[in-house]
Amino acid sequence: MYVSLGTGVGSAYVAEGVANELDLGHRLIGGDMYCDGCRNTGCLNSEVSSQQLPAQLAQDDQERVARTLATALEGMATDEQALLVLGGGIGRRYPGIASILDGLIPNPTQTTIAPTEAKSAAYAGLDYLTHLLPDLR
Repeated sequence: MYVSLGTGVGSAYVAEGVANELDLGHRLIGGDMYCDGCRNTGCLNSEVSSQQLPAQLAQDDQERVARTLATALEGMATDEQALLVLGGGIGRRYPGIASILDGLIPNPTQTTIAPTEAKSAAYAGLDYLTHLLPDLR
């Protein structure tokens, strides 16, 4: 699974070599913040997108983001052995969120391998897959 935290919350998962939309960002989790995307109140995106967070995240902010993300993942039919990769600008800038999240959900959690300077992590994921799955070339 991949969750991107930034100006919005993006998500996807790979099953049997096929990428699928997860749409975790608009999953209703409670709260009173409004989302411009789905026009609902209380979706994950409305609570943890960058416009809803301080410019610099203190430890308690990172803990809140991790707890909120864990709430969104709760009850989803996901393989508990599936790796969760946390990326996006917030995920890369604050790797502590992934560490906290790793203790809150059954899935192993890591941050993306893309460097913080990278605008997109897509190239890093593709490079990783070409080395991980050489038989698919």
